[in-house]
Amino acid sequence: MFDLSGNNFKERFHHRSSSYQQEIWRVLMSAKIVSQVLSLPLAGQNFLHSQDSGFLNNDFTGPIPPGLGNCSRLQVSGQPGQVPSWISNLRKLQFLDLSLNQITGSIPGWLGTMTTPFYTDLSYNLLSGEFPKELGGLPMLVSELQTAKKIGGSRLELPLSIPPNINASNEEYYSLLSLPPSIFLQNNSLSGSIPIEIGQLQFLQLLNLSNNKFSGNIPNQISQLTNLERLDISRNNLSGEIPASFSGLYFLSEFSVANNNLQGLIPSGGQFHTFSISNFEGNPGLCGDIIETSCSIQTRTNNNPVPSPSESSKKELVYGLTAGVVFGFIIGSIGGIFCPIRVYSLFRTL
Repeated sequence: MFDLSGNNFKERFHHRSSSYQQEIWRVLMSAKIVSQVLSLPLAGQNFLHSQDSGFLNNDFTGPIPPGLGNCSRLQVSGQPGQVPSWISNLRKLQFLDLSLNQITGSIPGWLGTMTTPFYTDLSYNLLSGEFPKELGGLPMLVSELQTAKKIGGSRLELPLSIPPNINASNEEYYSLLSLPPSIFLQNNSLSGSIPIEIGQLQFLQLLNLSNNKFSGNIPNQISQLTNLERLDISRNNLSGEIPASFSGLYFLSEFSVANNNLQGLIPSGGQFHTFSISNFEGNPGLCGDIIETSCSIQTRTNNNPVPSPSESSKKELVYGLTAGVVFGFIIGSIGGIFCPIRVYSLFRTL
């Protein structure tokens, strides 16, 4: 057992023997109180887990020690701080779970430049700022070949316990291959538009951006995520229409845009006939068969409101007077032409 608590490491770590990689380490690393981090170098699948308030605040510099450098799974919960920059040095990290913390600040762009993560969960924090464009270029979610090469298929000695992002209840996973490629950013204070670069993540299966402050239109590029199974962008400030191209997302089993400022026709076809009205509620401008609202009525209500009775009466009176004047003018003109002819004919007969 190593006790590294109450330190601010500036020097490099020394690793005495490779035999340590066959043991279970309990590393205590805390800037304030004792933290419990479990590192298990088993079959090359190191796992770090922390439930203490000081872990994210450690200021590691220098080379990452072997016990951490091989880490492929990092799960931290119940801690304040910001996303620590030393995570970028975990060259084999595939699974990153920093959900259910009190993490502040913005999402660092370097997360999108890491070559190995395919599962990123930053949900239920205090993050602000925009969705970094770099996150739309995660190599493991862009290239199928890259993904197949790097996700380990061996059985994990200790299972991963995943919060109910994927399932209704916590479930344990014994292989990284069984985890769906995912990005979870829900329940933060992220703002700005959803970047079009998100359309590059062709192998993404689960995307949750709900309960944030995103604004602007829904990017049509999301329709390029042909492997997408779940998409939740509800409870934001999104406007415009739901892209009609979304009907081509044939694997989409769960979808919600509830409580935004969307309008226009809800796409039909594809998986959309399987979604309930509740997935679209809170958008008064939406219309279509799914929510049993005619688009012609909705358009008239929004753009051309039905005039009041008094306005209708005034318009009818104006139309009537105008028609009467025009009709009288025509009759008078005809009479002025034919009457002199009849008078002239009468005088000739006399």
